[in-house]
Amino acid sequence: MCTDTKGRIAEAVEQMLQTRPVCKITVQCVMEQAQMKRQSFYYHYQDIYSVLEWIVETQLCAPLQYDGAQWCLQALTLLREKQPLLRKISHALGQETMYRLTGKVIRPQLARLLPDPAAVDGATQSLALDMLCHAAFCTVDSLVARRTPLDAEAFMHQLQALFLTVQQI
Repeated sequence: MCTDTKGRIAEAVEQMLQTRPVCKITVQCVMEQAQMKRQSFYYHYQDIYSVLEWIVETQLCAPLQYDGAQWCLQALTLLREKQPLLRKISHALGQETMYRLTGKVIRPQLARLLPDPAAVDGATQSLALDMLCHAAFCTVDSLVARRTPLDAEAFMHQLQALFLTVQQI
């Protein structure tokens, strides 16, 4: 029931994002769209920005929290499908918040691509992982910001070439 209410509110925000900027979306308008009482909003969310964070966590981060071999391609495909929505959300939340939200998913996935931690000291491994996560986030952020559709397959081939090079270093 609780997740359903949160989802209905988030869905109303998503629908409104198709026609107006975040700064023009009010709690009152969202709750009218969702056909719910205003109090329900504040039971689940603090403000419109917390709804945007929940959307990122549930629609982008949650689907990517698995260890499948095709993780990167699935991430790029998801980015392509949700690019217009994520562009608006990313612009509204800012890079720091988006990095905080997505870093929880990006970090463990990228850690699997680095050499065995036993082969490198922990500080070096951690620094390499931090740099790789930041680079991956900046790349994803620039892909989301583009006005042209993302070619997931072409970008995947570029990433594979990059990771092959990194593994040889």
